[in-house]
Amino acid sequence: MKLLFQNNIVDADNAKDTLNLAKQSYSGAQDFIVKFKHKKYSTFEDKLFSIPTDKIGKIFSSMDFWEYFATASSKNKKLGFHEYGAKYYEEYFCKQKKFKSQNDSDV
Repeated sequence: MKLLFQNNIVDADNAKDTLNLAKQSYSGAQDFIVKFKHKKYSTFEDKLFSIPTDKIGKIFSSMDFWEYFATASSKNKKLGFHEYGAKYYEEYFCKQKKFKSQNDSDV
């Protein structure tokens, strides 16, 4: 048995070794997932983690964000930091709007 891989031919022994390596990797990954329970992230945490680091830096170094955060968190204590970061990014940063020039009753 020979496998064609692009312009090279892979012999049966190398193909079996590759298949065995893939099986072991998959099995090891399954064991890791079962043994180590990972934290489930919220939608807002996922959104915040997906924002490019340069933009995160601009947001968190902005006084406008901290004014938004202080106002919003004083009005709604149920939300966490990730929610405020993701909401600010979507509602203000992406639209190039400033919170302090908006009516803060919507927060």
